[in-house]
Amino acid sequence: MLYICGGGTSRCIEQSYEIFRDLFAADGGAGVQRLLQMAGTTDIHPFVQQLGEILRPFAMTSAEFSGLLVRWDMFRSTLLSFLEKYDVIIALCAQHQRAS
Repeated sequence: MLYICGGGTSRCIEQSYEIFRDLFAADGGAGVQRLLQMAGTTDIHPFVQQLGEILRPFAMTSAEFSGLLVRWDMFRSTLLSFLEKYDVIIALCAQHQRAS
């Protein structure tokens, strides 16, 4: 939608999923495990266990993580430069009918 409106940020938006997935998974799921331990969770739901298996392949070295932080900073700068051009941003929401 931003591209259609002339924002020129379509490439940036296309990168958003990959960047946020990589940020979340950079430690291979260790952060999720740490949060569960901090919360005292001992009975982990199978979905959360599966999440750890999904995140594991995206674990990265500290050098790769450093590069990811640079990509994230460039991503944020691009979006902020778009937003600075406007006083108001209006987001249209799709209307969904409720299932009966």
